[in-house]
Amino acid sequence: DPGDDRQEHNFIKYSLHEYNLMIKILRSLTLLEMRENRITIEDLSQKMGFSSSDYFRRVFKQKMGISPGKYRNLFKKGKLNKDPSIKKNFFSA
Repeated sequence: DPGDDRQEHNFIKYSLHEYNLMIKILRSLTLLEMRENRITIEDLSQKMGFSSSDYFRRVFKQKMGISPGKYRNLFKKGKLNKDPSIKKNFFSA
């Protein structure tokens, strides 16, 4: 039924590219939150498969509302959960 196709299309909100970006950002959070991990943002962006660290930083800030470096620092200080603006727009951008 053609009506079912339209409903299914509306259910799929993100393109494959956008979905892949979100997965990469979520995976990067794990490494940023590891206290013993001293990976640089440049190395992290490469490890996550981004074409450049600038692109990684831009996408991260768009999705998370802050830079990856600031995210790491807030997490280390235990202040991450106290800022409601962080992560609120992750799936809306």
